[in-house]
Formats: sequence, C-alpha cells, structure tokens
Amino acid sequence: MHARMRDLDSQFDEITINGKTLEKKGMTISYDEIIDIAFPNSKNVNYSVIVEASRSNWKKARILLPDQTVEKFDGMKIKVSYTGNS
Repeated sequence: MHARMRDLDSQFDEITINGKTLEKKGMTISYDEIIDIAFPNSKNVNYSVIVEASRSNWKKARILLPDQTVEKFDGMKIKVSYTGNS
C-alpha cells in the first residue's frame, strides 16, 4: 500500500449515525458496519441507510445498499431506519 494511502486508512474521522457520534478509522464504512452501530443485535432485518454528505456550501444524499461501502469523511451524517420489507 502506498504511504499516503496507508496514512489515510489509519486516520480517524468523526461520523454521526442516527444521532450517535463516534470516531471511525479507515477510508470507508460499509452497510454492515453502519447497521451494527445503529442497531446492535439486529439480524435478518432490512434497513434503509441514507448517507448525507455535506461540506460548506453543498449537500448531497444517497442510499447505501447491502454489500456496499461509502468513503467517509469527518463530520459525515448517516441516518438508518427500518424499512419493514423482507
């Protein structure tokens, strides 16, 4: 791994998941990691994961699906809700 990538991968960023703020190491966060943080001990339940990205004067959101990851950054906000679908 290139030295710059190794530095970025070892960096901690402050992220918020369903109002819970924590520090997360690495360059990405996965759907499964987000669910484990938002709803510990929940298995075989479908959730809607909305990743809200905002910096200074722009804001965007996307839906994260199972088996996907998203690049994380300091100040990132993630909302997770139960979909009720199987």
